[in-house]
Amino acid sequence: MTAQTVRPSDNTPKRTRFRSAATLAVVATVAMAVVFGHGTPARAFAGEDSSDDMVVFGGQHEVIREGQEVKGDLVVIGGSADVMGKVDGDAVALGGRIYVAPQGHVNGSLVNLGGVIDNESNMPQGKGAVPPPPTSPETPEPAPTPEAVTNPSSWDLGWLPFYLADAVLVFLAFLLFPGRTASAAQHLRENPMLSGILGFFSPIIFVLLIIALVITLVGIPLIPLAVIATIGGYLIGKAAIADFIGARIQDLSKRAQPSPAASVAIGLALLFVVSAFTGWIGIVIYFCVAALAIGAALYMLMRTAEAYRGRKAATTSAPPPSMHFPVPTPPTPPAPPVDPSTTYPPQ
Repeated sequence: MTAQTVRPSDNTPKRTRFRSAATLAVVATVAMAVVFGHGTPARAFAGEDSSDDMVVFGGQHEVIREGQEVKGDLVVIGGSADVMGKVDGDAVALGGRIYVAPQGHVNGSLVNLGGVIDNESNMPQGKGAVPPPPTSPETPEPAPTPEAVTNPSSWDLGWLPFYLADAVLVFLAFLLFPGRTASAAQHLRENPMLSGILGFFSPIIFVLLIIALVITLVGIPLIPLAVIATIGGYLIGKAAIADFIGARIQDLSKRAQPSPAASVAIGLALLFVVSAFTGWIGIVIYFCVAALAIGAALYMLMRTAEAYRGRKAATTSAPPPSMHFPVPTPPTPPAPPVDPSTTYPPQ
């Protein structure tokens, strides 16, 4: 079902709409910075085993000491971790570094996504492996440094505010720009494959754009505008994705004339649940949706530019109005008078 397109009034000044977009993007930037700046630290343990996953974020380092056991997965996102004990689940490096010591062991799989995994374990990978013998008393283990013990639910509490703030900002973008959101949703339905490809390469496109602005020197003041435009495009693109998901759910429920606002709210609620309560898989899903959102915004921008160029070409190719004026015709001279002598009498 096609979402209703609400176009802003032509009487609305363009400066007001630009200020609304800039304000929304600045608020989004500040909110994300506050959430990331006050994020929950990585979960640590002091002398006891973990019954949940262990997640280490960028700029942090975690050590699983000998004798400790993580009964879930070990996920390192931009940080680093040393495994000298045992990990029952998988060890996943998302742009981070994982070192498995000779006495360490990982029962699950070693997954490397843009990171580094240095496996020097002397034990065969997989469950059922025999643990290594304890170290000799000649090499006493150094005293462990005190580490903070956090609640196992800190993972959810640390990311829930971020996902909630993101959903609120996306819904606010929809309320401010419903016409742009409907246009992005329409183009996303038209060519989702191209939108996904553009979103996948959007980081490279953004870096090349920043480099081009820096090289020209004159374009350096435009870098903040490029950042604001990227954030605004992400918010509008994600609102379009939520509208698409919500409209499909309302179609399945056989609801007549679904509201675009209800579709966006339903789609955002579903994305929030999937991202917030699926652990590190939710993080991967979140960034995939973000890439698709930016791709949808880029594709909408491309199609809008093509339509504008087409209208401009049609206007310039139209023949100019004729400047020729009609040539006045000379007046007809009057007929010469008839001579009465030349007339004949009637028969």
